[in-house]
Amino acid sequence: MFGATVGYQDKDGARTVAKAGTMKINIEVTDTFGHEANYSWVRRATLEAPDALSRYSIVRRAKHAVGWTGKRTVTVDHGDMIELRPHGECTVCFITFN
Repeated sequence: MFGATVGYQDKDGARTVAKAGTMKINIEVTDTFGHEANYSWVRRATLEAPDALSRYSIVRRAKHAVGWTGKRTVTVDHGDMIELRPHGECTVCFITFN
């Protein structure tokens, strides 16, 4: 069920609500040296999104989260990870999924 919530009660009777059909998107932005990730500084973020999102939608949400909306990037999809490299900057963004 897309976007549905599943509720249950724990042993103390407290009601807990968990969203069904969501995934975690891990975002990591760091600098580069010689076109390789350098990690002299790093910014990390985690987003929660529906499972049914396309790769394009995931990239748009990640770019918005790191402040790169409207910035042209070279996007490489490695299957389990997406790599974004903005034009004219020595930075890279890695997007992974849980």
